Amino acid sequence: TLQRLVTFQAVPAEARVRKKSNIVEEGKDPEVNSVLYVERAKTFCEDYSKDLHLIQNNCWTFAFDMIRYLLQDDQVATN
Repeated sequence: TLQRLVTFQAVPAEARVRKKSNIVEEGKDPEVNSVLYVERAKTFCEDYSKDLHLIQNNCWTFAFDMIRYLLQDDQVATN
């Protein structure tokens, strides 16, 4: 993978989902909508089909695409 990336070749994207710990910080309530966002993020990762590339489609564009995907329903609801 690294060799392909440094030679500016695309590599298949593999999104991994980490399990959240059950520890809640003292004095902080978990958000009610957080479960919905996590489910949306999992769906986005499972459906993500673009190859990754250092220049065109990289971790930054992946992150921005995910944020846009997560917030799209919120923007529709507020309009």
